[in-house]
Amino acid sequence: PNLVSGNIRDGVTIFGTRGNVQEYKSPSNISMAGNIIYSTGGSPSYSVTSEGYGQMTIYANGQWWGIARLNNNLPLNLTGWNYINAQLYSHMQYYVIISEVTLGISQNSNLTSLNFTASHKYTHDRNTQNTMSSNVKLNVSNLTGNYYLYLAFRITKTVSGPDKKPY
Repeated sequence: PNLVSGNIRDGVTIFGTRGNVQEYKSPSNISMAGNIIYSTGGSPSYSVTSEGYGQMTIYANGQWWGIARLNNNLPLNLTGWNYINAQLYSHMQYYVIISEVTLGISQNSNLTSLNFTASHKYTHDRNTQNTMSSNVKLNVSNLTGNYYLYLAFRITKTVSGPDKKPY
């Protein structure tokens, strides 16, 4: 009963039934332009690089975090979407030892917490490597309506002083 073309990915044939579901629905463009909407400290800033990548900077003096709202601060209508694909990249230096990077969505246009409707988070431990990236395939197939796209960065461990004790 479920083996119908509307339940099979486009280009795949199962027992003679050829699928017609497109895995991705692409908007004309998701803009990386946005701004910081909330932080707990660290003088965060958000900008778009000359290559078109979103970039968040937080100065580490403690276990702080910040949230940037993307797509020119406009919501995305996710009705009919299946996935949001992205590549997250983090680079840590100075006193940051462990951080979390999250791509998330929410119908709340002004988040003040890291509570997303759907999200992908990875932990970056500088003891392992200074630079890290993660390919994200965020499943949004069960969502309908307008959602805001967020990038969050949270510092979870820092060091300070000549003896390098954790905060």
